[in-house]
Amino acid sequence: MWRLEADATPFRKLRATTPPRQIGTVPRVPEKLQLLFYDYVEDIVERRGPHREAHLAHIARWKDDGRVVIAGAVGDPVHGGILAMRVDDPSAVEEFVDGDPYNVAGLVKSWRVEPWMVVT
Repeated sequence: MWRLEADATPFRKLRATTPPRQIGTVPRVPEKLQLLFYDYVEDIVERRGPHREAHLAHIARWKDDGRVVIAGAVGDPVHGGILAMRVDDPSAVEEFVDGDPYNVAGLVKSWRVEPWMVVT
């Protein structure tokens, strides 16, 4: 709730009457996430078709329970992917990779995980 405060200046100020609060499931920052980087095979666009729906469903399951924050392909043409993950232990990312249909089908050449401190 906002209230209008009058003062001696010709400008009025809006001040919050309640402290800011967390909205939905968005945590306050700073927050440490894990970035999963995928490097795909050269012909990923041609080969991903039969596995794409299952791959996206796998990401959606992890997003629905809050472990995937954002994900997407990298490059034009596509050559990799990046997923920002909210997990307590970076080794939990390996569980995601092991179950990812792209990895199971051999479309992921390599992958790595790096911590990411989000500040804004």
